[in-house]
Amino acid sequence: MPDLITLEDVKIFLNVASGSTTHDALLKLLIEQYSAVIEGYCRRKFSQDNYEEVYDGNGKTSLLLDNYPIISIESLTIDDYPYTASDYLIYKNEGEIKLVEDAFAIGNQNVEIEYTAGFEEVPADIKLCCTEMTASKFKEIDGNRIGIASISFGDQNTTFRESEFTDKIKNILNRYRKPVL
Repeated sequence: MPDLITLEDVKIFLNVASGSTTHDALLKLLIEQYSAVIEGYCRRKFSQDNYEEVYDGNGKTSLLLDNYPIISIESLTIDDYPYTASDYLIYKNEGEIKLVEDAFAIGNQNVEIEYTAGFEEVPADIKLCCTEMTASKFKEIDGNRIGIASISFGDQNTTFRESEFTDKIKNILNRYRKPVL
């Protein structure tokens, strides 16, 4: 799985000199982990890739694919019968294929599809979420704040957020989250 952001993205965000490699291993690990967390939360991948998937036929005229936006469909086979591009419509941004004059025959693992899907470049707001989450966790680790919810010094109190998914991040990610049917 490709990462959603680069090491350089996080270093710029944290105002770390690009030549400094002191924290590179930790930052790379956090980038990888938060890329996976975001894709897991959204139930989809964002980077463009080729997919070969098998689905259960649902008896309906449409089928939602696991990854989108759909760039192209190389092949669609239902019960070993090949369909051509004139047999279906593609709703690219929704990740949906709709058969023109047929339905996806009910069956187990009887729909095979090869296709290309994903964003050529990860959307900027997804990159921002990943960058903010990575930087926040790095600051938590680097500042020895792991597990600390607040700190008081006399009459001053500092509270740290307890969730990595702030409301702002959830609102952004929810726009890309694949619905559960």
